[in-house]
Amino acid sequence: MRLQTIQLNGREYVLIPRGIYASKKNQIDKLVSSATDDDEYIPFKLEDFFQNEVTLARMKAGVTQEKLAQLLGVSQSYIS
Repeated sequence: MRLQTIQLNGREYVLIPRGIYASKKNQIDKLVSSATDDDEYIPFKLEDFFQNEVTLARMKAGVTQEKLAQLLGVSQSYIS
């Protein structure tokens, strides 16, 4: 399996599949709560990654591009 990394504010982070995260959540929570450096944990905020207001609203509502396209009667590529 290949893990995706992202750069944010000069730091590198690793994105892991949700299933792996769910299975290790208790361990991760313990590590985060015991961290001594507050800068090590940065909460994820959609606003940090998406500037488009429609995208933000759609994601916060839990609506996929396909579903929004169906609701509006347009193609998914138009929403994209």
